This record gives sequence, C-alpha cells and structure tokens, in this order.
Amino acid sequence: MTNYYAQPIAHRDDGMVLTDDIVECLDDEDAIRRAEHLARSPGYIGSWAFSITGDPDDPQVLKRCGGL
Repeated sequence: MTNYYAQPIAHRDDGMVLTDDIVECLDDEDAIRRAEHLARSPGYIGSWAFSITGDPDDPQVLKRCGGL
C-alpha cells in the first residue's frame, strides 16, 4: 500500500527554516496539487509532495515546490 503526502516548509522570522505538519492526500496528483498550493501560501517558502510504500524512512519525492 502506498500513502501520499504534502508537507509545507516555513521560514520563521528568526531565520530558521523548518517543516510544518504533513498533510495526508488521496493520491499522487492530490499530493502534488496540495504541495503547489502550500508553497504559495503565506508564511511558507516551499513544500514537497512525497509517497511512502513500506519503509517510512525511504520516501519517494514526487515534486518539490517553491524555493527548494
């Protein structure tokens, strides 16, 4: 079974760059659409869409969005 996700990346006022909460998605196209939207949302500098099949330490990157 494959699970799909999007995760935004924020740039804080103190200069720190960090990931925000992961959003679970329906499929790969949904993950990419959400990542594209999140990358354009206020407070975020980018995002990525990814999938996981089996080993959670080995995600498959579907798309990087924004300043990544």
